[in-house]
Amino acid sequence: MSEEEAMYDGVLMGIVQKAGGIDGFFEAVFGFLRRKTDFYANQQGAEQIIVKHSHTHFKKYAETKKAEEAAALKKKEKEELKKKYQQPETQQPQPQPKPVELPKPEPTLATQGDAPKEETKKEEKEERRGLPGNGGSTDKYTWTQTLEELHVYIPVHKDVKTKDLTMKLETTHALVGLKGQPPIIDADWSEKIKADDTIWTLEDARKSEDRYIHLAVYKTPNQNHWWDCVVKGDPKIDTTKIDPEPSNLSDLDGETRSTVEKMMYDQKQKQLGLPTSEEQGKMDKLKGFMKSHPEMDFTKCKFN
Repeated sequence: MSEEEAMYDGVLMGIVQKAGGIDGFFEAVFGFLRRKTDFYANQQGAEQIIVKHSHTHFKKYAETKKAEEAAALKKKEKEELKKKYQQPETQQPQPQPKPVELPKPEPTLATQGDAPKEETKKEEKEERRGLPGNGGSTDKYTWTQTLEELHVYIPVHKDVKTKDLTMKLETTHALVGLKGQPPIIDADWSEKIKADDTIWTLEDARKSEDRYIHLAVYKTPNQNHWWDCVVKGDPKIDTTKIDPEPSNLSDLDGETRSTVEKMMYDQKQKQLGLPTSEEQGKMDKLKGFMKSHPEMDFTKCKFN
């Protein structure tokens, strides 16, 4: 897909969402042509244009679908071939020498002290990784997040269509629901979002016949931190339990990586009861000021 072909995707997706689906989209487009242009002045010419572009994109769709299916088949054949050659040859079991049982060492004070620590560390690590997708769930939806965006998944009945939905995703407020029913979400976002970039789709669930509303919510650029909830008033998660894999840091750009490392450092400092990087910076500035002004008496000063 070329950049020129995709340049209007944002505008067209907005029309689809506001018009309630494809039917509403075409109704809006053809209504615009009727009201604002002379497109219908020549009926035969208008019909030829519609048929021409429809056939062009049907052909493109068929070519793309065929290429995707060919690529998928090629990948499958490659995986099967690789699996075939990786299967070990059947070998007769060789007699194994009987292991010599060595006397077990008596536990010492050192070994007695080490084992519980290792178990404790393992348990703490497992506990801290108790937030799948760095998000959580409520009785209405499940959500995940990265430093830049949130994804909210709201289950609905399999018969729900886009025209049945009420959607209003603003910078500070979210309204999601079904027409004629109480809203599923009607509250302020936990923090401000990029409303122009935020989109929603109605998708089929993979492992059931139900459907779900998928909100792709983009945080404002100046945040770069974890949210503790999606909208105000809903249950909060413990963001100190978010522990991103260190190996993933290498995939981030320099500025984002620096932000993540600072967050991880501050999180660790808080758990240890120590000052964060910002608090440490204030203390260093105060020490520098005191050193530059030895004539001043700070012994009776109180600092919060």
